[in-house]
Formats: sequence, C-alpha cells, structure tokens
Amino acid sequence: MVARSEMTLWQYFDEEESDSKVMCRLCSKKLAYNHSTGVTSDHIQRRHPDINLQGVQATTTSTQQTSITTFATPTYRRCDADQSEKITQLITEMTVIRCHYVLLTAKASAT
Repeated sequence: MVARSEMTLWQYFDEEESDSKVMCRLCSKKLAYNHSTGVTSDHIQRRHPDINLQGVQATTTSTQQTSITTFATPTYRRCDADQSEKITQLITEMTVIRCHYVLLTAKASAT
C-alpha cells in the first residue's frame, strides 16, 4: 500500500487488486503503476487538462517529493465570451500598431 497525503494525485486514482495497476476515478482508464506518479500525472495532464495539478504533491513509495508539475504545469483558465472578445481586440490593435511601425520604419529607411 502506498502512503498518501490528502492532496496527492491519488485523489484521482484507485489501486487495482494487483499493485501493478491503478484506475482513474474520472474516466475508469487502467494504467500501469510502477511505484511512482509519473504515469498518473501524465494521464491527468493529457486526458483531463481541466484538472489543475499545481500544488498537488506527487508521492513515491521510497520518498516523498514535490512533482515537477508543481513548477512546470501552466494553469489554464478559460475565459468567457466578453473576455475573449476583449483579448482578440487587444491583439488586433497590437498587431495593427506593430505593422504600422514596421511600415513607417521601412518607408523612412527607403528615403
């Protein structure tokens, strides 16, 4: 049995009867388990990207360590239609300003 703290990847997985398999509680997919959380972490990131693993602690049977996902996983936040429209507008304005600058610079250097 693996020692688990409250906020670990194990909140999303159950051990199968054999120690070599775990099952995702979210999609019931069975995964090979080799006493580290790499496979489980990858599964959550790839198959359930809406789950934020930042701050979730990875565990192993030999030592307890902080998962690389704590440091390397970006947190995604979906925006609503108004926010999306505002972002699109700002990117468009930025692009137009940049293109205008490039054209003015090219015109000035041509003369």
